[in-house]
Amino acid sequence: MLIAGLDESGKGDYFGPLVASAVALDGKAIAELDALGLKDSKRHTRGRIKELAQEIQKYPHSTVLISPSRYNELYKRFKNLNIILGWAHSQALENLIKEQGPEIEIAILDKFSRKGEFTRAVAKKGIKIEIIEETRGEKYIPVAAASVLARWRFISWMKRESRKLGIELPLGSSSPKVLETGCLLFEKGGMDLVSRYAKLHFKITEKLKSECYR
Repeated sequence: MLIAGLDESGKGDYFGPLVASAVALDGKAIAELDALGLKDSKRHTRGRIKELAQEIQKYPHSTVLISPSRYNELYKRFKNLNIILGWAHSQALENLIKEQGPEIEIAILDKFSRKGEFTRAVAKKGIKIEIIEETRGEKYIPVAAASVLARWRFISWMKRESRKLGIELPLGSSSPKVLETGCLLFEKGGMDLVSRYAKLHFKITEKLKSECYR
């Protein structure tokens, strides 16, 4: 029997994609990752996240990465982050099940909403396995594994795109560096360029527009 853990990264970051990952583990794999000290990604350094992600990728896994441009299209359509999250997680789970088949019997999700967007998205896909949605689900090793894998994919995207731009894209959404970087992008290519790297529904977008016009 395999247990699938699901978690995401990037939803609180102004710049960068939204990443949803699913990892399937059996009892032996859970013990192996537990022995490595695997925890929620927030409790590891970037270097350790990379090391652990390399180990996690030895096990069945699936990742859905929604670029900022695509994210902005989806948000304009649904106007609800949780609907997007529900779809992304259900897609990651579906991809994993296609690879592993009926061996996956349980899926554990770090709960992000009380409205059941994930459960509905899973039902629409005809997936019939036990679903557990639990707040602070990262205490379970499969969810912690998904958390680390999603964060590593997010950080990797940020590094790669920063090199291409020649501008470092900062993490988070509240530091002065985020607004400063947004203005640099705006001055370089207007809102069209900003929209390729940022989630525009964040309140900082309006602030960015007023600050950058000065």
